[in-house]
Amino acid sequence: MKEHTIFIIEGNDIASYASIEDAQLDLEVIDVEDDIYVGYDHEGRLLKLGVDGKKKRLVITLAENKPSHAKELEALIRTYLEQVGEPVPNDPAYDLPYLIKVWNEFLGNQRWWKRLRK
Repeated sequence: MKEHTIFIIEGNDIASYASIEDAQLDLEVIDVEDDIYVGYDHEGRLLKLGVDGKKKRLVITLAENKPSHAKELEALIRTYLEQVGEPVPNDPAYDLPYLIKVWNEFLGNQRWWKRLRK
């Protein structure tokens, strides 16, 4: 399984993707236009989700160069993992890179995910 490094948040749900291209293919243009998603890369940089007006094609780019949202993404991943029964200690040693590693292991252990990968 490819490591998921793009995180799209919708309310309390997290979808993750191995690349920006994968996210662009999966997300719905109408939902992006309705501004229901928040996106981050694996370093905690905010992503800008938009729509190419003429082609109605989803476009995702970096909204910032420095990862100023790493703590926010950490908290979102930690909360989600706790809600699905995969708690991670609330300890600074369990930082964003560690949480992403746990996230990818969690995805790899999901039966539905394994069925989709075949």
